[in-house]
Amino acid sequence: MVHILLLILKIIGIIVLSILGLALLILFFPIVYVGKVNGNIEEKKITGNIRAGWLFHLLHCRLWIENTEIHYNIRLLGIKIKSSETKEKKKKEKRKNQSEEQSPKNEEEKSQDELKEDSVKKTDIKQIGTSENEKEQEIQNSNLEETDVKNQNKDNIKSEDSKKTTETNNRKKEKKSFITRMQISFKKLKQRIKKIVENIKDKIHNIKENAKNKKNSIDEIINQIKTVKQFITSKTTKEAYAYGKKMVLKLLKHLAPNRIKGNLYMGFEESYLTGEALGALGMIYGIFNINPKRFKVYPDFENKVFKGDIIFKGHIYLGVVIIYCLKFYFNENIKRIIKKFI
Repeated sequence: MVHILLLILKIIGIIVLSILGLALLILFFPIVYVGKVNGNIEEKKITGNIRAGWLFHLLHCRLWIENTEIHYNIRLLGIKIKSSETKEKKKKEKRKNQSEEQSPKNEEEKSQDELKEDSVKKTDIKQIGTSENEKEQEIQNSNLEETDVKNQNKDNIKSEDSKKTTETNNRKKEKKSFITRMQISFKKLKQRIKKIVENIKDKIHNIKENAKNKKNSIDEIINQIKTVKQFITSKTTKEAYAYGKKMVLKLLKHLAPNRIKGNLYMGFEESYLTGEALGALGMIYGIFNINPKRFKVYPDFENKVFKGDIIFKGHIYLGVVIIYCLKFYFNENIKRIIKKFI
């Protein structure tokens, strides 16, 4: 019985140790990366090749740039897991399928167009036959129209006499209706004036209310500015900012390459901009411990230039990245700030 228990414990111990070993490998075995980039931003020509590997290239990743187009390839034990080439192939296949689908539609449209042309020809032949009959009918219609015109002249004479009588009657009615119209127009003017006065009163009232609301909104803005100022100048935010800045710089130093070699030709349209860029580069040299003899900068204060080549090499430990992130998150001052915003 004891022998069986010891055997079970032994198996459990082996499983636990193997899991711990895998965890330590994942966390503290370095991801090594090497890269080379050449470019000229003015000519829009950038070429580069970056390779990264983990656990003696058990997991391998390659990223390369050709004419500002980024391509990638991920392999596990030499087997392709994911790549940009497969996506491009799928896109090409889709385009081919779409073109194949469109081709039979075009053929159907052509056949329909041919049928329409045949029908148009047939109608033209019919129209030629009917045109002769239409000429004969036009001659007959012209004779009938002459008789109709004579009858219409007689009717017009009678209608003119009747119009004269109606005009005299309408003049009498207009004299009576003029007085009533004047009365209606005066009433409408009174109503419009009343409406204008009411609208002016409403606008004055709205202006007063808006002024009161603006005063309240200005007070609210001032209070918000005061709260933001108190938050920025408080002890907790200052300490959290200092600690966060420290941890971010450490993480960037860890992620940054250990060895950098190359040349950079830099120049802007205005000379003071090149000077400011050189100052910023000097700060970056100091933060990431870049050797100025290995990575040289050639400033140009007269011409606009931005080109160069760079070779870099470095390594990343996932365990170190996770430790920095946990330290950042579990800091008391940062936790307090997170709780305020959540």
